[in-house]
Amino acid sequence: MDMALSVFSKCSTLEQSKEIANEVLSGIQEDVIFSKIQENEEYWKIDGWFVVRCYIKCKDEMNEKSVRSITSKISDKWEWAPHGFNATADVRPPLSSKFKHSSIRFCSVIFEDEMDRG
Repeated sequence: MDMALSVFSKCSTLEQSKEIANEVLSGIQEDVIFSKIQENEEYWKIDGWFVVRCYIKCKDEMNEKSVRSITSKISDKWEWAPHGFNATADVRPPLSSKFKHSSIRFCSVIFEDEMDRG
């Protein structure tokens, strides 16, 4: 299964945001065949925030158990879309997610059987 992960962090530099994303990736490494940071940029909506977008090829087949196992290694609380395997985690209420890295403010994940990386 493929996973698109976006990590939104409050930090000072692009290098710090990349380090934070790499810490997230290392935390799920046992579930991953391949991972790649595709983008790392300042988040245009909020000053002092950066977003890193990653492509991840996961080992397991896509099912609720494998998806939730991976996301639980990133944050404790996720809001799941009604259909499919898409979710967001946010430090702000009402979700008040706790991330494995304190600088992370928001994450989104999209799981698919195979993504078009065209």
